[in-house]
Amino acid sequence: MPVRRRAIAVAVLVGLVLSGCSALGLGADDPVAAPRPDGTPPRCHGVAYDDVRGRAADLMRPPLQEHPVQAAVCAAYWIPQVDRDFVPQALAVDGSRIFVGGYRWERSFGNRNCQIAVLDRRTGRVTAFEDRLSLPDGDFCRHGGGLELDDAGLWVLETGRLWLLDPDRIGRGGSLRHVWRLPRGVRGSTLVVHGDRIGVGGYRPHKGSRLWWFDRSRTLASDVMPTPKAGGALPSRLQGIGAGPGGVWLNRSGTHCAELRTPEGRRLAFVPGSEDVDFRGRDIWTVSESATQGYLDPHELVVPQVLQLDRSQVERAPRADCDF
Repeated sequence: MPVRRRAIAVAVLVGLVLSGCSALGLGADDPVAAPRPDGTPPRCHGVAYDDVRGRAADLMRPPLQEHPVQAAVCAAYWIPQVDRDFVPQALAVDGSRIFVGGYRWERSFGNRNCQIAVLDRRTGRVTAFEDRLSLPDGDFCRHGGGLELDDAGLWVLETGRLWLLDPDRIGRGGSLRHVWRLPRGVRGSTLVVHGDRIGVGGYRPHKGSRLWWFDRSRTLASDVMPTPKAGGALPSRLQGIGAGPGGVWLNRSGTHCAELRTPEGRRLAFVPGSEDVDFRGRDIWTVSESATQGYLDPHELVVPQVLQLDRSQVERAPRADCDF
C-alpha cells in the first residue's frame, strides 16, 4: 500500500476507534485508549453491557461501571451463579476454558465453601460448576482465593490448605487429586505458580504480609509440603498475584478502586473489585467481586465478573489513587 493511502487508512481506523471510545464514555485523551506512539490504534477498546458474553445474572443491569482501564478491555464475561451467592476470587485460563474460583457468600467466614465455575471462552457459557469441595471426612475447602493451572492440574488455595484438582472433572465428581496442609505460620489467600515454585501470599487489610515460596516438584512428591523460603514483602489488601513479564505482579483492591503493581514498582490503576490476575500472551485476565450479592450496593453500576484486557494498554494506565 502506498504511504499516503496507508496513512489515510490508519487515520480512518483511529477515528473509528476513537468514536467507539466516545460511545463508551471514553475520553479521546485517555492514555489507555490512545493510539501507540507509531500511530497504530489500540488492539482493544472496551465493551458495552450488551457485548458481555454469557448469561447475565438477575442482579446485573446496564450500563457498566466506568473505570480507568475500561478502554483496555477486549472481552468480558458474566457468571450467572452470582445470583446464588457465588463470589469470584481467582482465575486460570487455558486455550478454550476459563476457570474461576471463589466461594459461596455467608456472613460467617468459616462457612464460605469454595466453588469453581468453568466458562467457555468463546461463548461465555458456564459449562461446569463445582458447588463444594469436600474431603471424605466431610471437611471442606473455604474461600478459594488462589487458582493456578499447570500440567499437574488445577491448584486451589484456601486459608490453611492447598488442593490439587483434575480440571476435566470439575462439576462431575471425582475431581480431587491431593490436599496438602500449609505449614504453621503460613496463611493462604493468593497463589502463583512461577517456574518450579509455588508462591503463597496472605491478605491483611491494614498491614503487609509476606510471600512464601514452596518447591513445586518436592510438593508433588510428598504428602507434606516442604519448608518454604520467605520471599518479598507484600502490601496490605493484596487480592491477587500473577507471574507476568518481568516477574511477579501484585493486585490490591477494594470494591471501588484497584492498584496493579508491576515488578518494577509502578502502581497502575486497574479494575474495581478485581482479585486474581492471570497473564496469557498479550493479555491480562482478572475477576471482579464488586457485582456480587455480598458487595454490590443497589445504587451502584456493575463490573463484569471476568475481564480480558490488553496488557500494553493497561501499562499506559494512570497511577492508581486508591484511598486504602
